[in-house]
Amino acid sequence: MKLIAFLMAGLLAGTAQAGPHAASVSAPGGFASACASDLSSGVGYTPGLDITASFNFWTGHFACQSQVFAGAAGQAAAAAQWQAADASNQSAIQARMGRIHLAASNTALTTVMFPVAAAGGGWSETMSVNVAGHAGEAATWLFTVDATGLLSAGGGSAHVMINAYKNGLELEMGVAGFDKGGSDPLGTDRQRAVWGVSRSGSRNIVDTVTFAVPVTLGQSFVWGVYATASAGIPGWGPGGPGTLVSSAA
Repeated sequence: MKLIAFLMAGLLAGTAQAGPHAASVSAPGGFASACASDLSSGVGYTPGLDITASFNFWTGHFACQSQVFAGAAGQAAAAAQWQAADASNQSAIQARMGRIHLAASNTALTTVMFPVAAAGGGWSETMSVNVAGHAGEAATWLFTVDATGLLSAGGGSAHVMINAYKNGLELEMGVAGFDKGGSDPLGTDRQRAVWGVSRSGSRNIVDTVTFAVPVTLGQSFVWGVYATASAGIPGWGPGGPGTLVSSAA
């Protein structure tokens, strides 16, 4: 899964150690985190948050790796894999300014309780929007993120989610100009886009999401784009044998 951000000149009037997260990185900069486990609570992974925190409860059942970067020319990468008798999964991510590349895959028996591979990260930057003669006025700045990738599932499930932040907070859905493109319906009041596949089949993603940032013209702010990818199983039960597979790349 590759995510590339493009800027538009559009304005609308108007105890394991904690891993990195959007609020912990310096701008310009970002982070990359990857985890793999044969056991999880089946939770989702919100972009920009510390995904490693979801695994800290499962001592002896997971592997996580994180890296941060600082500076416009920096980049971060992380990879994790977990091998067990009844589950095998791995995840990887590369993040730099303007681009995130994620991958996750999972193969497990149906009797394993929510094995999962997940990766997450992104970048933040400081900027200001300036329009001559309009300093101090409220406006909305638009930028787009292009998403390309492939999701597949053979009994399992795979998801990719992206979102955006301003000054450490997720952008709210109600800002005019946000467009989730062809991503899936999602019950949230935040600007997020998610693509998923579950149980069986594959999905080729070629999409564009437009984020809308409320700004005060002439005033600087920190903005960022973050993403997660996960591959796991949609349900668990102690019934008969079977193997479930899923991937996001």
